[in-house]
Amino acid sequence: MGLLKRFIRNDLADLHRSNVRVRIIGLRRNLSADLQGLLTEAEELTRRNSGLTLVVAFKLRRPAGDRRGRPQTGAGSGGWTARRRDDR
Repeated sequence: MGLLKRFIRNDLADLHRSNVRVRIIGLRRNLSADLQGLLTEAEELTRRNSGLTLVVAFKLRRPAGDRRGRPQTGAGSGGWTARRRDDR
């Protein structure tokens, strides 16, 4: 996340001057408090800008039924199963 912090600190003023709106989507709760603050600051500063919109997306959701964030595998998980052509 150091790269994101550096980007916000170094480029936010330029984005604002260029009329770019910054939007953050996804889950923020696992981010550090200082990074959450920087993201909120970026959104607040640029919320009235009407040019391009820069969307920064974090993990949007966990796969259904998995509390550890790993995708499910096997039957019923949305995957596919190979079958012979004459199986109907």
